[in-house]
Amino acid sequence: MISGFIYCILTGETFDPDAVNKLNGIRITDSQKKGSIGSKGRYKGQEIPFSSVQIELENNKDLTLDQELDLILSKLSDYHGEIAKAGVSDIELAMNLEYTSQCNWEFSVQQMKKMVHLDIHFSISCYPRL
Repeated sequence: MISGFIYCILTGETFDPDAVNKLNGIRITDSQKKGSIGSKGRYKGQEIPFSSVQIELENNKDLTLDQELDLILSKLSDYHGEIAKAGVSDIELAMNLEYTSQCNWEFSVQQMKKMVHLDIHFSISCYPRL
């Protein structure tokens, strides 16, 4: 059995995080502006050299992980122009999976094509369910 969650991090040196506040169906869970002092991570106590936001889908509780991945890729594709215009230069999609006995995941060809088209960095972390 596998469960988990998916989120996306948008970054850029000229990125204005306020510009993504208006995107429908996306919730910002963390935001850092260029030049602010980091409160965690590798820039803790230092000036952050870029702006970033962490986003998740709104109303994703009833979706399977595969449906959630499809929907977030669709949202990123739909908003690609607005995201680029806001100064985003890097998109990272992260999937955190929790498993009981074995952790296998498969991507559809369509999902892989969307990730390549959007030039997305993708990471998967797997954790045993405790």
